[in-house]
Amino acid sequence: MNVEMQEKFKNLRQRIQALSMVVEIALPAMEEILDGKYELPKNCPSKESGAAMEFGQVRKKLDGLIAAVAEIDEAIWIKREL
Repeated sequence: MNVEMQEKFKNLRQRIQALSMVVEIALPAMEEILDGKYELPKNCPSKESGAAMEFGQVRKKLDGLIAAVAEIDEAIWIKREL
């Protein structure tokens, strides 16, 4: 495997770890928000919007992970076509 592909795999692993860390923090926080155990900031209109804001961090990391998967997929098929 070439260096470029090794870097893509390393990036994928890092993004998986980052997603895992965010999920470990965000899901319990969302549960507390939805259960009313967490005081919402004054600019947050509802528990649901607070949970959605927290979940936005998960979505952001997931989008990065999906992009890394797409890069690897593309690199595999480009190499095959050469």
